[in-house]
Order: sequence, then structure tokens, then C-alpha cells
Amino acid sequence: SMCATEGGYVLVGDKASAQTTTDAWITKVDASGNTIWSRTIGGKESDSPAYVTTTPDGGILVCGFTFSAGGGQRDFWLTKLSSIGKVLFSVTAGDEAFQEAYTVIPAEDKYVLFGWTDPQGRPDLIGMRLYDFWVVKLGVSTQQVMSCFDFIWVAAILVIAIVIVAVVVAVIKL
Repeated sequence: SMCATEGGYVLVGDKASAQTTTDAWITKVDASGNTIWSRTIGGKESDSPAYVTTTPDGGILVCGFTFSAGGGQRDFWLTKLSSIGKVLFSVTAGDEAFQEAYTVIPAEDKYVLFGWTDPQGRPDLIGMRLYDFWVVKLGVSTQQVMSCFDFIWVAAILVIAIVIVAVVVAVIKL
């Protein structure tokens, strides 16, 4: 993932090392692609970024998942860096199941993360690719699960919406 910043861009990805499986790799480049700063963050296990964006105060938010920290297997992971690459905070949200965050929206003094989780209360389904949509509102020291529902319902709603749009378009063409 990448996003525009003042004077350039920030890019995120995975970086393997001899000490860990993967860490989050974060690089800021100028408009010509020259590296301004670069760093890796993570722990002893896999830590992977999925999305990067900027904040109104000039900071950088990176979200994804971590196996190195948190309450379970694979947890939502949110890190905020300063414009010069200094880690300001790193927080997680999750339980004994797998979770992955795919985007984050700053909301005043909190952050809303969107992603997936294995079905709540069903440890027998961990890793079976039966995911629930998960929305979490995080503060630097707090977490609150806002919503969790089956992807099947999301898919059903999307299919219904597509059918309605198709019918409307067909009627308009008549």
C-alpha cells in the first residue's frame, strides 16, 4: 500500500529477516523516488501491514496484522508514526481467533479499523476461511468492537444491491 504525504509518498510492505519471519517495512520517498527514511517494525513473529494513510496532524497510520503482540493468534495491528518515521504508538485488537485489518479511518482521538475475523465463539473454525466482517474502534489504550457480522450477509446485501441496480438500468433503457 502507499499514500501521498507532504513532499512525497509512504510505502508499506513485508520484509523478511533472519531474526523473524516478516516485519512491516515502511519507507518514505520524495517525489522523485529517493528514500527519505526507511524502517522495519515488528516482533519475533510475522507482522504485516495492509494499509497506510496520513493523519491531519501529519502522522502516518499503518494497519495490518501481528502474530507478535496482542491477545490471540493473528490480531488487528495499528501503528502511528511521526512524519520522520518515529513510532508514536502501536496497539492491537483481537481474541483467540485470527483477525486482519485492511483499512483504518482516523476519528478524532480514536481510530476505526475494518477487516475480518474468524467466526466469534467458534475456535473449531479457525483457519477454515469462514470469515466475519469486523469493525473495531481503537484508542491508544482502549478498544471497542463496534460490529461483527457474517460475510455471507454482506455478500447477500451486495448481490441484492447489484440486482436492484441492474433492474433500474434495464427499466431506464426501456
